[in-house]
Amino acid sequence: MGLTHSFLKPRRMEEDDNIQDFSCGIPLIDDWAHKRALGAAKHGTAVPYISTTAEGAIAGFYTLSAYSVNRDSVLGGWLRRNTPDRGASFENERVIRSGASPVVSVKS
Repeated sequence: MGLTHSFLKPRRMEEDDNIQDFSCGIPLIDDWAHKRALGAAKHGTAVPYISTTAEGAIAGFYTLSAYSVNRDSVLGGWLRRNTPDRGASFENERVIRSGASPVVSVKS
């Protein structure tokens, strides 16, 4: 039989949550989660959530946002630096789309 885990319900990510060891396997999302999620929360551009195992390990990550930004239309500054680049290396555009299709990452 496979491994079984008890998961706690998702909650807002907090400043003292250490997600550096979390990886969903998609570098673009992992990088954003590690470097930008809390900043986006502070600026009101996204609300990051995490779910943990009963032991406290982070098992999942997602964000909610009321809007999306086409990075190519932003000339520069803070917003351009913090808007994900949907370049050729990003395989599934639906994963990063905001609004009705939130970013969802689950560690396997």
